[in-house]
Amino acid sequence: VSNFELPYIRKRPNQYFIQTWHGDRAFKKVLHDSAFCADSTVYSEEREGYCDLAVAGSRYGESQYRTAFKYKGNVLMQGTPRNDCLINLDCDKVDRVKRELGIAKGEKVVLYAPTLRRHNCTTKTAQQATVDIVATVEAIEKKYGCAAKCLVRAHPAITELALHAQSDKIINVSEYEDMAELMMASDILITDYSSCAGDFALLNRPVILFQSDIKEYLVKDREFYFNMSDSPYYIAETQEQLEHLILKLDEDEVLNNCKKILEFYGTCESGTAANCVAQVIVDHLNSIQ
Repeated sequence: VSNFELPYIRKRPNQYFIQTWHGDRAFKKVLHDSAFCADSTVYSEEREGYCDLAVAGSRYGESQYRTAFKYKGNVLMQGTPRNDCLINLDCDKVDRVKRELGIAKGEKVVLYAPTLRRHNCTTKTAQQATVDIVATVEAIEKKYGCAAKCLVRAHPAITELALHAQSDKIINVSEYEDMAELMMASDILITDYSSCAGDFALLNRPVILFQSDIKEYLVKDREFYFNMSDSPYYIAETQEQLEHLILKLDEDEVLNNCKKILEFYGTCESGTAANCVAQVIVDHLNSIQ
């Protein structure tokens, strides 16, 4: 089972490969869809009979398998296992995560999780945060009338995320293993071009895309699958716009916005995806006994 492109190794008799791709609702073009992919590149998923099953949480994700991977096999449309916990929230687990991170009861939590920049990834240099986190936390505190903390998570492919300032309101969670647990514990997500935005919408909580460098990003990093202005996402291109969006957040509007985001992708997250995949494995084992 993999959530990255499958390695090409000789399959053992009765071996069964399952692809649970991590970018089910991605913005960025990947693999064969990307301009950076050489025409001669062949991914394991497009080799006939190599990948036995792909798992998707949306019609959008299924389409990505067909174009980015050139995969022609079966797709299980029951959701992505990593997102089951976002649908079946465990309040005790959320409390545990918050305690481990040092978040007090009643504090609002914003998760800042930008995607990588190609230059910083290849040169192993620190990636500059585009958001003024201290000012953003202050806007959240003003909006909700309570203390707030910001969880900062760097993309695992970069060495460091450099912030504008340090504060006891900022918690570095770049080494925290499970992104889904961080999302469960967060009241607001701020990202830029990361597919975690489409996952966070499952929580029916505000997700904001901060895209101050979008023109540069499109030239130097990746192309997108769609025009951002055609999507339902809340988008800010300046710090002032970001703080304005935070201050005007309305619970009913947020619920409607998340619904529109999930409909935009044709989302089909069932909350039982892990069970469905496990049953596929059990059925395969039974068939070869």
